Order: sequence, then structure tokens, then C-alpha cells
Amino acid sequence: MGLDLHLVRSVFLVIRATLSTIADFRSSARHSFNREGLLTVFAGVLAVFVIADYPATCKWLTAEEREWVAFRLATDGSSVGEGHEVKMK
Repeated sequence: MGLDLHLVRSVFLVIRATLSTIADFRSSARHSFNREGLLTVFAGVLAVFVIADYPATCKWLTAEEREWVAFRLATDGSSVGEGHEVKMK
């Protein structure tokens, strides 16, 4: 009772295909992780330049919107951030 050569080859091909698929998945997962990481770093750097510290210094708001935001901040009843100014070095 010997081993059937076709059965051995079939099992070998299935094992090889499975290992190849796992290796491809690990490689694609690593590339996906790198892409998402780079996108996050880019978004963080962009946010430093786009997000304004105060409504008065915000360039993309109209004058009416700046007044409305300043009014809302003055009347919201919160003391968070009052008297603290954040500046980049």
C-alpha cells in the first residue's frame, strides 16, 4: 500500500497555496498599516496649520460667523480655556 503520487502532489499544492496566501495577507496588512499611519501623520500636520486658536484669528470664517462664535464662547458658561493661550514654539 503505497502513497498515491497525485494525492501527495495535491496536498503539497494546497499547503503551498495556503502559505502563499498567508504571506500575501501579512504583506498587504503591513502596507495597509503603513498607508493608514502616513495618512494619520499627514492629517495631524495639516491640522496644525488649518485649525485656528481663536475665532478672531480664523481665516476661513466670515466676520458674521466670527462674531457668532465669539458670542457663543462668551455666553456658554464654561471656564475651560479662559486665561490660557496656546502658542507654537
